[in-house]
Amino acid sequence: MLPKSGDLFTQKDFITKYLSKHFEKFNNACIYYLCFFGNDDLKIFDKLFEDTCNKFRFIINLAQKRFKVSDYGFIGMNWVVDYPFRLKDRCRIDTKDYIFQEQYGTGLISTPNGLQELEDWFSYARGLPTIEDKLKLYYYDFYFKKHIDKLKNTISCTNHI
Repeated sequence: MLPKSGDLFTQKDFITKYLSKHFEKFNNACIYYLCFFGNDDLKIFDKLFEDTCNKFRFIINLAQKRFKVSDYGFIGMNWVVDYPFRLKDRCRIDTKDYIFQEQYGTGLISTPNGLQELEDWFSYARGLPTIEDKLKLYYYDFYFKKHIDKLKNTISCTNHI
């Protein structure tokens, strides 16, 4: 979703200077915009992105959430199965018996102080919830949870002509 060229930490500027104006156009037209960060978007900016989305009624950060529009349900998940590249902010193993592939360098995660090098990415990743675990939770929550937020599921726009 965010620019990938040059210094990845300039993604913050893209969120604050561009995305807010972009989202405003959809929000003013009462068009739902369901979105989430991808594997090359720095996790350090998740809160800024969430806060930016929350400024608008029709902009929904779907990452690790469920949302219903009319009769359609959406479940968002932006975790990806581990890949051989260095940035690991959104990487997870898919199952407990995951077999890691060859890596191209040590793993990196974004922090407020820059990129942190992970000496042992494999052990670090095994300590995180698996994609399988998360999907089971989302499935249970989406299909069996009885209480649904009625306000979020209602489509209406008072200023729409």
